[in-house]
Amino acid sequence: GSWGGAIYIRQNTNLTLINSTFRNNTADYTSGGGGAIYISSDYSREMACVGINCTFEDNSGISGGAINCYGTVDLKFENTSFINNLAWYSTSTSNDGNGGGAIQLGFNSAGSDLELNNVSFIGNTAYNDGGAVTFRSQTVNAKMNDVKFINNSATNNAGALYGGSYIS
Repeated sequence: GSWGGAIYIRQNTNLTLINSTFRNNTADYTSGGGGAIYISSDYSREMACVGINCTFEDNSGISGGAINCYGTVDLKFENTSFINNLAWYSTSTSNDGNGGGAIQLGFNSAGSDLELNNVSFIGNTAYNDGGAVTFRSQTVNAKMNDVKFINNSATNNAGALYGGSYIS
């Protein structure tokens, strides 16, 4: 699909994933984001995505090789691995594209929260910024505990984590 190679969720929907594997999913290379999951929220409602004991491997899309978020979203992952995901290059995307080899929270994700506990990012690639994770909004609150960034890369900026958000 163009958005969300495996799952596309929209406004007023929450998603909980337990012991799940997303492997070899692709969002269309000309416009799509979220190789495995695309989350689209509006500004009036927060949505939540929780993943426990999950694996995201070999997924690809224009923005967010594994997960791309549009709007205010709360993401929480525990005991999860992001391995060899890819945010592709496309000349048809704006500067909001091609970032976050594993996860991207877009320009319009102000007020979002990202919480990572015992999460590994291994070998993810972005053809723009943030080989593993990209925050396009200045107001994303990120909390990370026992997070490993190993062999991630980006063509432009930050092989591991790119963005101007608050991180603790």
